[in-house]
Amino acid sequence: KNTDKRLPAELLLKIRMRNNENRLNDICFGFTIGMDTPIQLAAELVNAGHINPKTANATSQSIQYIIDHYPVCKVTTFKLSEIGLSESEYDEAKLIGYAQLSAT
Repeated sequence: KNTDKRLPAELLLKIRMRNNENRLNDICFGFTIGMDTPIQLAAELVNAGHINPKTANATSQSIQYIIDHYPVCKVTTFKLSEIGLSESEYDEAKLIGYAQLSAT
C-alpha cells in the first residue's frame, strides 16, 4: 500500500535508450507504488526483451532514484557502463551508452 503522500498510486515511467540498430526507443511502463519493486520491474523489462540483461542493475537503480526523489526529480540520465563501449564512444547528449528515465 502507498503511504507516501508525495507519490501517486502509480508512476508512468519512460526509458529512452538506443536499441541494437542504434535507433532511439521509448519504453513506457507503469510502476505501482507499494506493489512493484525496481528490481522486479527491471527483470520484467529484460524478460520482455526491452533492455539488455547487462543493464538491468543500472535500470533498477535509476527507477529507485526517481521514486526516492519524486516529484523534485522526474528525469535522470544514467550510464550503461556494462554494455562494453570504449570510453570515447559514450555520448550522454546523444544517449550513446546512456539511457534516460522519466516519470509522470
